[in-house]
Amino acid sequence: MLWKVVKMRKLLIITGLLLSAPWARADKKTNNTAPIPVVSINRKEPVRFEKDVEPILVNKCMFCHSGPVKEAKLDMSSYESLMKGGKSGKPIVPGKSADSMLIKRAGKTEKPFMPPKSEEPLTPDELALIRLWIDQGAQPPSGQRERTKVIVGLPPALVHPVRALAVSPDKSMVAAARGNQIHIFDAGSGAFIRTLLDPVLTTSDKKPAHASHLALVDALTFSPDGRYIASGSFPGDRGRRPERGRGAEGFRNSERQVSREHSERA
Repeated sequence: MLWKVVKMRKLLIITGLLLSAPWARADKKTNNTAPIPVVSINRKEPVRFEKDVEPILVNKCMFCHSGPVKEAKLDMSSYESLMKGGKSGKPIVPGKSADSMLIKRAGKTEKPFMPPKSEEPLTPDELALIRLWIDQGAQPPSGQRERTKVIVGLPPALVHPVRALAVSPDKSMVAAARGNQIHIFDAGSGAFIRTLLDPVLTTSDKKPAHASHLALVDALTFSPDGRYIASGSFPGDRGRRPERGRGAEGFRNSERQVSREHSERA
């Protein structure tokens, strides 16, 4: 009985060795060197660089062709640098995608292939989109990129953290930024003096804000003479007088009143 067990173990060992042999394993690696299939895109509107082409370059090319790393001295971080080309010449021939080095190498028909075989290649649709852009003349970005408009709204009523404090030069007053409000206190007694409000500050829908800033106040400082306060908030919070910025000028009248009232109370 024992010899049957030993014989079975030998058979299992031999079978395991055969299965682990290099020539017995199937190659499961994806073939990233095969030419990318050519497909056509039925598109009537022009292909835009900033909207259609640049996102593809960012995802598939710029890791090796932007910033401090520029393989073959080819910088693809902007339209101008892309069209300028690199060590191997200009990658794009406007109007002639078939003659463009970018299409040949990204399409795996001319070595060295791009991206490298260890990276994810362009899809047929992505390559077709770049090809169509080149055939349409490889037009530059149509203008300044549209940036998302930042609309600053009032914080929730229960959100009022103290994020900034300032003490007047004579140490008689303390300014505290609580939420989007600025409160003035007597430094000696801690008594509340007043809240500084911007009387013309409105929300995005033109309603009175009844606040110092729209967003949370992040910074406060007194002027050297103690008459004014400079305050800082989220960059999109421009309130009134945006050309003059926020801060001391925005609350000049209120600060004069605070200083006068405080001196009278003292």
